Amino acid sequence: MSNEWEDRAQRAIDRKNRLLSFGPNAWGLLVTTKHGLFAVDPEDAFVGAALLNEGCYGESEYMLAKSLLSKTSDVLIVGAHIGAHAVPPFQRLQRTCSDRGQPAHVPLFKNQFSS
Repeated sequence: MSNEWEDRAQRAIDRKNRLLSFGPNAWGLLVTTKHGLFAVDPEDAFVGAALLNEGCYGESEYMLAKSLLSKTSDVLIVGAHIGAHAVPPFQRLQRTCSDRGQPAHVPLFKNQFSS
């Protein structure tokens, strides 16, 4: 019987193979979520997996933030990753500032704001 770490390693390999099945130039997947389109890394076992499988990530945190913000709020989001928590509030606010956590995800994060 395999242990938890072997299972996680196998799931990571499966995610990588899923992306490779799209061809050598595929880097992320465009996903329709509750808060709009997001480019996600299918190898991401947490945020990306939630967006791919559930269509949202941290919805309770989003709803809390939404209840505390107004259109005139200034917001700094540190460690924004691919923007799952940053993009929905950005759509409501006039001014925000965000920093992402992983440099490898910068292209995905920037893509969230290009449309």
